[in-house]
Amino acid sequence: MMKLRPAAVAGMFYPEQTDELAALLAKLLLSAEGNKLTPKALIVPHAGYAYSGQIAAAAYRHLQLTGNHIKNVILMGPAHRYPLVGFALPSHDAFSTPLGNIPINQGIRSNLCQREDVEVNDFAHVMEHSLEVQLPFLQMCLTDFFIVPLLVGKATAEDVFEMCELLPLNKETLFVVSTDLSHFNDYAQAKSADDETITKIATLQTNIQPEQACGAHALNGFLLLCKYARWQPELLIAKNSGDMNGSKHDVVGYASFIVR
Repeated sequence: MMKLRPAAVAGMFYPEQTDELAALLAKLLLSAEGNKLTPKALIVPHAGYAYSGQIAAAAYRHLQLTGNHIKNVILMGPAHRYPLVGFALPSHDAFSTPLGNIPINQGIRSNLCQREDVEVNDFAHVMEHSLEVQLPFLQMCLTDFFIVPLLVGKATAEDVFEMCELLPLNKETLFVVSTDLSHFNDYAQAKSADDETITKIATLQTNIQPEQACGAHALNGFLLLCKYARWQPELLIAKNSGDMNGSKHDVVGYASFIVR
């Protein structure tokens, strides 16, 4: 029997009804611009769709137009609810969303588990939203693909880079790095802080701090991979929750990049 990791934040971060979710995603993707240049990776936010769905859709639209060849998606994001050191993979066979099930690539998972800093830990994944909110977007943009859902805890950029060296770096593989930017500043402070972080991402700096981006550990290692592979992040859109709901206090920053 297939072991499923059920959707944990459907109905909170995104609609739990299949038709409603599909309609919302279709609307978000249709409203985003895209072109025929295939991304090697996406850097996208992971808040509720009411806040960051528009920002994430700006990146996923490119994938929707060009991603028919993608067979594996490497998902990397932070563990918000578990004190993780190193990396955590789930023991499940697939992740479930209201749009269906997405199988996990068992071969890649087994390969990663050879590292001492990788644990199979379902507790880290059980309520984590940073990877889950990406899945319905992927289901709308791709067909017949596998995922590798990798939570990144406290780890150096070099640790993450070495992890990435065990992954297939080919045209059939897409990296998705899930991160929001600054948290709970006033609007002006958030804009300033996020502008600095966006510059660091665009210039492949690997010293981003967790207060600048909650997915900093994964992001720093991925940017080190970009240096090695000669990939370049390209900013698509940057906003914050103050732009979306009108409140200019305690805002959270979001940005989307495609990586070519």
